Amino acid sequence: MSIAKEVVLRHRESGYLRFDIPEALCTHYAAEELTRELERVEGVYRVGFNQGAGKLAVRFHDAYCS
Repeated sequence: MSIAKEVVLRHRESGYLRFDIPEALCTHYAAEELTRELERVEGVYRVGFNQGAGKLAVRFHDAYCS
């Protein structure tokens, strides 16, 4: 199974997404890389990654991100 298929969208609302992240992506290096890449997306203004809980939250401007 692809690791991407293990990422589960838990909550979605305008300008906000929250995901459950598999343990394999909760390493220090993976969390830093994922956060860095998401912050590069135009319209994303905050990325929160709780490695211990395996949670990722992304806040973005709806006008820039679909």
